[in-house]
Amino acid sequence: MDTRAGQPVWLFYTAPRTIYNRGMLGYEPAEPHGKSTLVLISTLVPVLVVLAVVIAALLGR
Repeated sequence: MDTRAGQPVWLFYTAPRTIYNRGMLGYEPAEPHGKSTLVLISTLVPVLVVLAVVIAALLGR
């Protein structure tokens, strides 16, 4: 990378996938952080909803 005076330096910002992770600033484009957090949220919420429906159905008998 050429960093002489007057030469531009390219910076890339990558936004996080969720609000619970940090973004990244670097000299090259990068993959965003938070993939495991996004997968956890995307699977945990539907499982909890289905579990709540099943428990409500069993208790409603």
